[in-house]
Amino acid sequence: MVTTAAVTLGQLLDLNLLEGYEILGGAGGLRRPVRVVVVGTSVHEISALAPGSVVVFGREQLALDDLAVDLAIRLAAGAGLSGLVAARTVRQVPLVTRRLADRFALPLIGVEDLAPVRVVTAFDPYVRAPEIAGLRVLSDAARRFQRPPANANALTSMLADTLGEPVALVDAESRFVAGNPAVHALLAGEATEAETGAETATRSGAGPATKTGAETATRSGAEAATRSGAGTAAKTGTATAANTATATKTGAETATRSGAETAAKTGAKTATKTATKTGAETASEAETGAELSTSHPVATTVHLRGTDLLLQPVQVDPVGPAVSWIVVRLPASATGVLLEPIRRAVAIAALAFAVRVAGDAVRVEREHRRRSLLLNEIIEQPDDPGRRTVERATALGWRLAGWHTAVHVQVSAAAPAVRLSALGAELEDQVGAALAERGEGWVFWSTTDAEADPGPLARRVAEALAAVEAEHPGLRLCAGLGGAHAGAAGIGRSADQARQAALLARTVRRPATVEHFDAVSTRRLLAAWYGSAPLRGAAADLLAPLREADPSGELIRTLRAYLDCQSSAKAAAVLLGVHRNTVMQRMERVTRLVAANLDDPDDRLAVHLATRAADVDWD
Repeated sequence: MVTTAAVTLGQLLDLNLLEGYEILGGAGGLRRPVRVVVVGTSVHEISALAPGSVVVFGREQLALDDLAVDLAIRLAAGAGLSGLVAARTVRQVPLVTRRLADRFALPLIGVEDLAPVRVVTAFDPYVRAPEIAGLRVLSDAARRFQRPPANANALTSMLADTLGEPVALVDAESRFVAGNPAVHALLAGEATEAETGAETATRSGAGPATKTGAETATRSGAEAATRSGAGTAAKTGTATAANTATATKTGAETATRSGAETAAKTGAKTATKTATKTGAETASEAETGAELSTSHPVATTVHLRGTDLLLQPVQVDPVGPAVSWIVVRLPASATGVLLEPIRRAVAIAALAFAVRVAGDAVRVEREHRRRSLLLNEIIEQPDDPGRRTVERATALGWRLAGWHTAVHVQVSAAAPAVRLSALGAELEDQVGAALAERGEGWVFWSTTDAEADPGPLARRVAEALAAVEAEHPGLRLCAGLGGAHAGAAGIGRSADQARQAALLARTVRRPATVEHFDAVSTRRLLAAWYGSAPLRGAAADLLAPLREADPSGELIRTLRAYLDCQSSAKAAAVLLGVHRNTVMQRMERVTRLVAANLDDPDDRLAVHLATRAADVDWD
């Protein structure tokens, strides 16, 4: 026989079955199981009720300003009841009565002057079969999300109404998208300092670390200094660490120092953890950011700042990464039999929103494909594009007459969660032009009546790339500008040049790189070299021993920096942010591994070009 877990009074109240109720005292007992809800007829009969009962009194039987309320609380606590419900009056409930309920952890609930039978009727089905509450939530979710929500705001609003709890939507990098900002603040660790004076440091994102509690140290003289994430030592005097860890120092158990600030000396570590996480830099629930960016996302519950958050991935591809996450702040009563229906309701909402996202992506991709086909028609038939082609180009705002400067945008690096279709839409918003997919990126062009200075266009593109990169950590975009050419035929010529310039831009490891084809003739020579697949293959073979010896790529990056800095170890160290000796040690390994003589000009040039082509996904 399968036994269903009993519902608690807190869970019953969270169902919003009672209007205008107030928890007057005994909140510590809201998690007690409720076995039965009965109508109270007399205070003196309370002791005869079964343990786990919730008794409901009408105003005639017991009012909350009645002196008999204290007696009722004592009798109910002695009988093991799970709560008292009674009618409020215009007078306030005495503080002593509230404290008595707190003392016995017996929930005292004040309601409007409702008939006790109505309260019992409302609660009884859920007490007898707690799963009914879950079915109610699931039914409401299925009804509301029969059709995909129109947008992110509609999703969070509908789900919050369904659950009666605040909801937020964040992207895969834990950035706020829609919904309740306070929920996102909990996830992002933006809560304020705890009342105890201890700080809680919470980080979420690409690899968050969450610390609840603090590392504290107490000092004689009664003043306590608290710091999170660092050691603390007491001011002038003797400091001893409190609770779980003591301040340690080489050859001594005490750490002392003079002055106004606390500092850890060489060989000394002062750490006191009042939280449950001792001796660890990351908390058990602190893998939040990693969970959001994982390639195999699953729904999970995390505990942050004393609050439970349910994280539900929204996946367009069932086996791919999450495009976004639904975050729900769970009530304290969301446990046991009532938690699983909430999870399933949120999963229903996530699936409905995934359908919306997928539909939007299909529409965007269809539009980009249509533009790409139109661009191919213009390039392939520049002298006679045809009336229909001209009409479609005009509808998109594309001018075929005039001087055209094409721009080719490519992705140099991106996290798995970044969707290219979404990037295309963001780029369009930033550059203010219709983009067409072409090859490994997007193409658009600017048209003027006369040949114009490409500088303003290059700056506009760089600003657009930087703005999009700022929204996606780890994303690196680049772009190439072609020369200005006249007429419909000039669009194709400028687009080809823009693609070659984009190849150059991909070899530059800095954000929002924009290269212009007409900048210098030597850059054209490099563009032709980078565009040759056989030469890139030879470059990869040349650097293969370095990749095998160091899969992290540090040796190749150091070699490139060293050659970029005219073989200056000091300058390369500054560029890499390491010590000069580190660069020299790495270069010694490089010279032993690479099959080239860096003192020979030809070999040095070949190796330098190879390092610039490394780590670029040319396909």
